[in-house]
Amino acid sequence: MCRIDENSFYLRYTVNPKGEESAYLVHFKEVWDNGYTIDSYTLGNKRIGFEDASWTGVNPNVQNLGTRILGRYFYRWSKLVEDCKFEIEKMAKKSATPYNNEWQDGDFLYIDMAYKLAEEDNDDDYNGPDLYLVRITDSNPENPMGVDIVIDKYDLYYKNEPSSQKEFLECSQWIYNIPKEIYDNAKNIIDKVYSELMMEIKKKVIK
Repeated sequence: MCRIDENSFYLRYTVNPKGEESAYLVHFKEVWDNGYTIDSYTLGNKRIGFEDASWTGVNPNVQNLGTRILGRYFYRWSKLVEDCKFEIEKMAKKSATPYNNEWQDGDFLYIDMAYKLAEEDNDDDYNGPDLYLVRITDSNPENPMGVDIVIDKYDLYYKNEPSSQKEFLECSQWIYNIPKEIYDNAKNIIDKVYSELMMEIKKKVIK
């Protein structure tokens, strides 16, 4: 095994027995005798996750990291992900209209978590998009249900099944109505970016 180089980049692409693809991109920013700091992206099941972390007490040697790649590829793919988040946020903000404070089946909502967190002084130095887009499926005033699109520092994905929206019942000042087209377009943008990333990643590892 070789020691991981500082400021190095790796790509790992896998397909499980069910034929489901996944990929892992990692930038080792700093490396020391028993640890490292990383930025990484994980792709799988139409979901893109991000992590910035520092690990101590681990072996800084190359262990099943996959294919070493040039930094320009990591930065290009990172930019695709982050640009996607900003594009959806801009689209949602532009189309948002005041929320009427009444949960209705079939409503499409934009929940501005960045504004909510700023008001609560819960600031982790992240200034990027932080939002939910929600299709309301059950307007039960005690526990409304909806299908989420999640966009924040660590996640870019959409759900296919309803989940509880109860935590937002008292958050009307951060909620806006949006047209159905915006919600649908956001899903299409995520699909497009995910597919583009996977296509480019496979070209790097499948010869």
